[in-house]
Amino acid sequence: LHFLVVYSGPVKTEGLKGKVPFIWEPARMAKYMIENSLKKKSRMENSLFYAIFSRVLRVLPEGLVMRILGQCK
Repeated sequence: LHFLVVYSGPVKTEGLKGKVPFIWEPARMAKYMIENSLKKKSRMENSLFYAIFSRVLRVLPEGLVMRILGQCK
């Protein structure tokens, strides 16, 4: 049994609105996820920017996180 945590960053879908940096096409993300899951890693991040961004958001107060994310529209 193997678990993998994927921090994908933004993927270009109908649900994603606004200007977001480093956006990936769905097919590219799917290929990346499959290739890396076969490597038996425990964590996968496709961008240094989003790796750092997600870690920073986890330690900030929820209200501040919601304001930051609101600016990404």
